[in-house]
Amino acid sequence: MNDTPIVGDAELIITKNKLEWDRLCFLLNDHEANVLWINCDTGRIKSILPEAISHFFPQLRPYNIYLNSASVSLNGLLLGDKEGVTPKNSIIHVFGLEEAINNTEFLGNLNFQRDSTFRDTPATIIFWADITTGTTLIRKAYDFWSWIVFSFDFNTPSELLTARQKGFNEQLLLEENVIKMPQKDSSDRIKHLELEWDDFLKSVNGQPSTVKQMKDAVTIVRALAMEYREDGIYKKSIDYLESLLNLNQTLIPLKELCLINNDLAASYFALDSFEKSKELYYKALNGNISIYGNEGLEVARNKSNLGLVYIEICDSVNAELLLKEALNIFLKKAPEDITEIFTIESNLAMVFHKSGRLNEAKDVLESLLTNEIKLFGSNDTRVSSSMGNLGIIYYDLGEYVIARKLIEAALGSDLVNYHSKHLTIGIKYYNLANVCRALGDTNSAKIYMSKYLEISKELKGIDNKHTIDANNFLASLSY
Repeated sequence: MNDTPIVGDAELIITKNKLEWDRLCFLLNDHEANVLWINCDTGRIKSILPEAISHFFPQLRPYNIYLNSASVSLNGLLLGDKEGVTPKNSIIHVFGLEEAINNTEFLGNLNFQRDSTFRDTPATIIFWADITTGTTLIRKAYDFWSWIVFSFDFNTPSELLTARQKGFNEQLLLEENVIKMPQKDSSDRIKHLELEWDDFLKSVNGQPSTVKQMKDAVTIVRALAMEYREDGIYKKSIDYLESLLNLNQTLIPLKELCLINNDLAASYFALDSFEKSKELYYKALNGNISIYGNEGLEVARNKSNLGLVYIEICDSVNAELLLKEALNIFLKKAPEDITEIFTIESNLAMVFHKSGRLNEAKDVLESLLTNEIKLFGSNDTRVSSSMGNLGIIYYDLGEYVIARKLIEAALGSDLVNYHSKHLTIGIKYYNLANVCRALGDTNSAKIYMSKYLEISKELKGIDNKHTIDANNFLASLSY
């Protein structure tokens, strides 16, 4: 075994999963071929640990097999002509079982061919998959599963989880039932929820008729809409939420109705429909005042969100008023809720920015950024948001070099936390393009704005103001 230390993400994963790693190393030191299963809670494990194994066990020549929904036989892939796969000094990594087991022919062959698959394969085999896949195989391919000698559970350290994964719920609690969700980074979560929604509608003949049924409908659809919103697919999020309201709005309790209006307002805001967003936030605000009173925390959150809308429609007076009212409620009723307080302070900084009080905005954001890094770490989404906003302030102050460094750092963090076509990342591209143009770096400006344009077309449409602005920006660089 290679004793040379390993650094970075692999070191962190190994340290946080030391008992499982030590068990795995013990078996890999064995001269016998083994069939092993590694449960991975996120894709990070599957992308990092195999390389770590190669680092510590250079004598085990790796061979990777990638399965997908079109795969029909693991046996054929394992026993084909594989130069270099020899007894005692090889290791076969199998990926993609999550997709392959959706193919009934593949699933059947796992059972029928399991003896030749494993008896005739002289090398150690490691299957990398999620717990849900393992559970499915235990139920549907037990003859295959019985050949698994040892299984391991590796969990991704919180430092390596994306913001979405940190907020992931493993189950949805309905009124009289529980919906178990797939793994943290499973691409099937939306599909899973859509199937649950279809099943629910069938169970109520397409029309909930009781408050309990309507509450379940709200729980499922809000979870589904959130998944689409987190992916930046705001139109889909709106479609589901509005179809929910069209079912039987009279059965939706006021508390749930306020939550739906908030969700809708957030999606309309992301699509630059600020008047519609304002209308929905006010509906939620009035409902929450009747439930919680004028100083309820939900009321404060509504006022904070409305403050953002007023920033976008260039009404800094009302924006500042609402945000300060929201901040005072939190400082009075929930001073321990640092996250919410920081969010409001960040929004206030943007009011100062919009009203030309750039130095005030800079001071607030620099102080905020220092505190956020201490509390949340440098890769947190809240940190990248403040960093990006601070970059905009420096841009307006004419400090283009500092602005570029800040926004590039924010973009790097966002690329870890969001998928590459997310609107949050698009905004960073847009701002970087403007900074690069100001610095005379035309090539970088073109690259960044082209990336933003692609995202804006997909998420906002070709007729959106920001899409048109991006086209005009690129045209201006061609002259």
